[in-house]
Amino acid sequence: MFKPILRGLSTFVMVIGFVAGCTGTYALLFQDNLARFGALMTLCLAAVLGGLKMREGTGDVNLVGFTADELAAHFEIAFALGLGANAAKGRSVFAGMVAAGVIVLALALIGWISARSLWLALLLAAAYGGLLAVIKGRALRQDAFVVKNGRRYGAYRRLNVVLVPAITVVWTVLSAPEADPAILGIIVLGLLWWIGAAFHHAWELLHTTILALLYGEKNPEAIRWGLIEWLEHTRADVKVQEVHYDPSGQVRVHGEFANPAELRRELSRLDFVTAVELLPARASGSA
Repeated sequence: MFKPILRGLSTFVMVIGFVAGCTGTYALLFQDNLARFGALMTLCLAAVLGGLKMREGTGDVNLVGFTADELAAHFEIAFALGLGANAAKGRSVFAGMVAAGVIVLALALIGWISARSLWLALLLAAAYGGLLAVIKGRALRQDAFVVKNGRRYGAYRRLNVVLVPAITVVWTVLSAPEADPAILGIIVLGLLWWIGAAFHHAWELLHTTILALLYGEKNPEAIRWGLIEWLEHTRADVKVQEVHYDPSGQVRVHGEFANPAELRRELSRLDFVTAVELLPARASGSA
């Protein structure tokens, strides 16, 4: 589970490094601040090299945007969907607030947010991150996805793509009233096309990471949630009524199965499954 998370977070680290490099270049060209340029370019180099090192041996699973084939082949994606959809509301909101806060702290580290404004930025980020976690849970429970470049993303990605650039523009303008409007306009336009998608990617991975740490990779309930997501999204020939998972690795599924032998083989390939029991759907009202 944590290898694809590590791969995704490595991208976040490298993006922070890239932005640090851009900020350092701005400090040199428009502020004539050689010391800040040196510090930020050092951070840029360290983040990019560190991000590349983090990616080693992590595979190529994308937990944020995925295809149907990738979901079928990698249970980690279903596990992440299950956590996002079913985690306790309090835990999910807490994870969302922390995830957004981490992003703000990273931006403060590279000079995008001043020390004077940091607490306000953290407060706003926590409120937005908590709200986003609630929206995420509802969207995933309703199987609400959007497709971009052949990959499925949670429908709440649209919210980030629209709102985050708008919030960033307003923050940038209000925090730098003395800046040259032309330069400010160039910076704002440069942010609009990518910052919403970048925030979504980083927040999604951090939110999943924190939930995975809170519940644990081997938590039976979290695994059961993942199995439900895996069955519902990859097996059109299965109508799932109930799924039970025992810590010993035994899986019991109640439902309707067009090809039970194939389903049993597919479930048995999961490395944490030791036995599979497929049972007919319970009659309505039965225990």
